[in-house]
Amino acid sequence: MTDARFSAQVVARRPEGPRGQVLTLAVPAALAAAHRHAGQYCAVGVSGAEEGIFALTSPPGAPNFELYIQPAGGSSDRLVACALGATVSVSAPAGAGYGVEAALDAGGPLYALGAGSGLSGLLAAARVIHARGRTFRLYAGFRTVDDVLFAADLAAFAARGSQVRVILTRPPAGPGRRVQHALAADAADLRDAWVLACGPAAMQADARATCLALGLPPDRFLTNY
Repeated sequence: MTDARFSAQVVARRPEGPRGQVLTLAVPAALAAAHRHAGQYCAVGVSGAEEGIFALTSPPGAPNFELYIQPAGGSSDRLVACALGATVSVSAPAGAGYGVEAALDAGGPLYALGAGSGLSGLLAAARVIHARGRTFRLYAGFRTVDDVLFAADLAAFAARGSQVRVILTRPPAGPGRRVQHALAADAADLRDAWVLACGPAAMQADARATCLALGLPPDRFLTNY
């Protein structure tokens, strides 16, 4: 990630889920233009303080940066507390993203697995997929109903023809499930598919093994890290 930092202004904020905030940052045009791939991330912090790494939920080409912040100490707590109009420092977008363009060009079913706050890393890719006139099947995993994030976005995806399933590890009744196991129960053959995943490292490792066991080619399991 480049050492260069740019000044950005918090121009909008809204609560998301039980604890988090979605911040919209007005950034220089050159910085916005550097966001080229869905799934990229950047370093953000209050000037002169510790920074955190956050996925961009806004799609490439958007004039502003949008990102989800969940308080977890340090930089995330300071960013959640930022008032409208506050100035923050932002790095250029980093990472190669998901490479979702290859999946869109090749064709085949598209699946997405997001666990907890990892769902934020999939939002830009989902918007790119819809912009290309395609749909996907999304498995969004949370502990309980009270932990669900981006409910409005999930509803909007469904309204545009994508299939959205919320998977709970601690449901009010019955056994819990994980997103990769829900996918495996629905799709017995992934040989022609593409799978995007975002979540904790252990979840991604298990999801990859699960998908490859169902025939998914290794280069079609896409992550942004």
